[in-house]
Amino acid sequence: MSADKRGHDDRRHKATFPLSLDSLRGSRYFFRRKIDQDRYIYVDRYSYRAVFAILTIIFLSSADALLTLNLINLGTVREFNPVMDYLLSYGATSFIVVKSLITSVCVLVALIFKNHRLWNWRVQVKNVLSGVLGMYAVLIIYELGLLYLSV
Repeated sequence: MSADKRGHDDRRHKATFPLSLDSLRGSRYFFRRKIDQDRYIYVDRYSYRAVFAILTIIFLSSADALLTLNLINLGTVREFNPVMDYLLSYGATSFIVVKSLITSVCVLVALIFKNHRLWNWRVQVKNVLSGVLGMYAVLIIYELGLLYLSV
């Protein structure tokens, strides 16, 4: 069926805004055509795997904040990040809220741009997210080890 006989415009001519209602009822998880993979970076819906990775990163970031606070209270470590160290002077709540907010915003932006390619088209953002997830897992294991040794 030719495009001029259709009752609506071809939706591929413009990208769906990632945070629109169309993103909730769309059906595009990935791009089937090679030409679409090179032209568009947004999808209508996100895979369960991508959403799980994002939620896991946010959870691990929160666990990192709590473990860091416990280790600081024990005198085992000090906060290395100067911005977060400054926030600690305002209390644990400010530290946790700002850390969680920064992490959540960053990973949500990464989720939206998950098909975008970085570093001269060599790596997709979703692969970077996998790396971040792995690094957070290693960090949590390291902090749990420090906590075990300091108790």
